[in-house]
Amino acid sequence: MLAPTLAYDIALTQDLPPVERAAEVTIPALIGVGERSPTGLHDVARQLAQAIPNAKYSQLTGQDHMVNAKKLLPLLSDFFR
Repeated sequence: MLAPTLAYDIALTQDLPPVERAAEVTIPALIGVGERSPTGLHDVARQLAQAIPNAKYSQLTGQDHMVNAKKLLPLLSDFFR
C-alpha cells in the first residue's frame, strides 16, 4: 500500500529543490528512502545526503514510500546512538 500523499510527494520532486540550502544544516541528519520509492524521491534523498554535512544516507531494502516500522526502527536506533 502506498501513502495517500505519494502523488503530492512525486509532484514536489519533479523539479529538484534548491539543495544547496541543505548545507546550512548543522546537526547530523539521516536521509532514508525506500528501495522501491519513486526515482524522484531517490534523487532528492541522494542530493540532500551529499549537501548536508554529517548526513547519513540509507536505502531501505525492499521498502517503498511507506516503510515498515520494523525495518525502520533498527536504522533509527543505530543513528541516534
